[in-house]
This record gives sequence, C-alpha cells and structure tokens, in this order.
Amino acid sequence: MLLAWSFFIVISKKVKRYILALLVLNFMLLSCRELVQDEFNEFAPTPVINSIILDGSPLKVNISYTGSIDADSLKYTENAEIDLFIDGNFSEKLLYIGGGAYSSQGIVNSNQNYACQINIPNHKLISCNDFIPKPTEIRSIKHLSAAGVNEEGEAYPAITFTFSNNPNEIKYYEAIIRLFKYGYEVPATLEEITNPIILNEGVPLAVFSNKLITDTLYEMTINYTTGQNNGQTMVLFPFILELRSISYNYYQYKKRYYLYEQGRYPDGISSSFTVFNLHSNIENGYGIFAGYSVCKSDTIYP
Repeated sequence: MLLAWSFFIVISKKVKRYILALLVLNFMLLSCRELVQDEFNEFAPTPVINSIILDGSPLKVNISYTGSIDADSLKYTENAEIDLFIDGNFSEKLLYIGGGAYSSQGIVNSNQNYACQINIPNHKLISCNDFIPKPTEIRSIKHLSAAGVNEEGEAYPAITFTFSNNPNEIKYYEAIIRLFKYGYEVPATLEEITNPIILNEGVPLAVFSNKLITDTLYEMTINYTTGQNNGQTMVLFPFILELRSISYNYYQYKKRYYLYEQGRYPDGISSSFTVFNLHSNIENGYGIFAGYSVCKSDTIYP
C-alpha cells in the first residue's frame, strides 16, 4: 500500500509539471497573438554624422541618412560642404573621398578642439565639436599567463599595467589588448572583471574614468581570454596594449552603444527588449563626433 501511495505521489508530481508546462506554453502563445505594427508613417530623412577622430591621422567624417526599418542600405550625400575649425579658427574645407566620406588634408593633433559646420542642401546647418585629450603614458606592463580559472576550468591570462594620473583633472580611458593571431590582429575579449575602477562603470568594458583614482600612478589588472585553449591551458599570442585617452563624448558613446546592443539582442528567453538611446553630440542631426589619442606598447611575446 505504501509503495502504491509513493508511486501515486511521483505520478502526480509529473502530471503537475506537465500541466504547468502546458499553461506556460499556452500563455506564451496567447501573448504572441497581438498584432505587431508593420506599417509606419513616412518621415523626412535626417543626416547622420559619424566621425571617430584619432590623434595623428586625418579627420574623416561620414554622412548618411536615417532610413525606414525595411531599408536595404543607408543613403549618403556627395554634395555636403564641411568647414573644419581648430580651437575656434577656420582650418580647411574637407574633401569628398567617396562613399559618403569626407577627409581633411591636415593631421589631427591632441590637446585641441575640433569642430565642423556641415551644410547640406535642404537641411539646417549641422554643427559638432569635440576636444581631443593628450595621450597618457604607460609606465610599466606585466603579463600573467595564469591569472585565474574560468567556469570551464581553463586558466586565463591577465595584463597588469601602470599609467600616470593627474587627480586634479577628470580624464577618460579605454584599454584594448590587440592579439596577433595567425597573421590577423584581433581585440582580446575580457574575462572576469575584478578591477574596482572598471566595475564601478557598470558595463563589462575596459572604458573608465579616473574619478576614483587619487594617486599620481595607478596599477590596473585586466583579465582576458584569447578564445583558444589547449586542454586546460589558454593558448597565448603576441599582443600590443593600447591605452586610449578618450574624450567625454567617446566615453559616453562606447558605454551607451554597449547598452543599446544589449537591448536589441537580449540574452535568454526571460530577458526583455529594452530601448537605450545612443549618445549623440550632433546639433540638427544624429551621430557621434568624438575622438582619442593613444599610447601603445611594443609587441609583447608572453
């Protein structure tokens, strides 16, 4: 009798799970019956300005237009007039080089403010500007072949580097590890983030400010993965460390872009689509006009 009662309890639990699964499936099907809007009102295309300014390179500006959700490709303009100003003084008119791209003849220098006034027929005058900070010196670099172990039991490496800091000046940074893998240069993916400065930023990127750094020198450790292992050992590759001194607009753009991508492509069934606006500093348009200077290490062979 006891065995029969135990068997009945087991069967009942299985039935309950089955019924619960059916209820969940039915709820999901019912929730998906609402008609999604598939027709949108026509709207006037708006110029989109994209320019990532790099110290030591020509300044380039790409101009395209916003498009409808079913647009096959972006449209760009060939008849814009772009005046470049450096520290408030007129410098030159950018030359059209094709594909919606315009370029300066001069080279960008750090510690200067760059501004563009963009005139496109039938649109308001577009303006944008950003200050390019001076590069920050990397004082030392150490490589750790086995800094920790991930969930798969693989030991991952890390880089510890020291850089100069002025506690009286708010600065923004991005650290990038560039791996040389089989003839290709690829950015390394971050592993478990343990540095409190990066953790304070709230996104899993090596993009950070010095607001919490009070010393004139700061040592930071970044765990990374090469994406390739040999048993329980991570395969290591030669690399270059880049410490970018980025503008505030670049800092905001990188963080907001990460949140924007996470909102578009949520991870898992339980996650929901969340709308995050991209950071923009374009007046009378959309896009980003921001830049950085960089301090690079020599190629390091771990």
